Amino acid sequence: MRQVIEGIMVMVFVMLLFFTGMDLLMAHLYAGGAKDYRNQVVSMITQSDYDKDVINECFREARKRGYEMTITLYDEMGNQKEIVDTMDEEEELVEMASVQLRYEIGIPILHKTMQHEIVATT
Repeated sequence: MRQVIEGIMVMVFVMLLFFTGMDLLMAHLYAGGAKDYRNQVVSMITQSDYDKDVINECFREARKRGYEMTITLYDEMGNQKEIVDTMDEEEELVEMASVQLRYEIGIPILHKTMQHEIVATT
């Protein structure tokens, strides 16, 4: 009888580890997707020479994917302009940009959600 109870406890423990591992794997894949999207945004913005329409399209796509994005544009004098939702007017003489992507990762088996932020500067 004791061996049956120990066997059941081991099976429950193995199942808990299995589901926790699957949740951690899904969180890792989601974080990798966010990093890939951030790199894609950086590439698109720099290749378009900081075009307003490209930046606005990146914001739309980020919202669709469930990310919060902030782009900070820097001019050659060191001034900065932070764009949170949409870019209204075309900026002149943009030297570089910083892309901040925020997203939430959930691990349901542990009842845990975490906020992450990744930043890339070009």
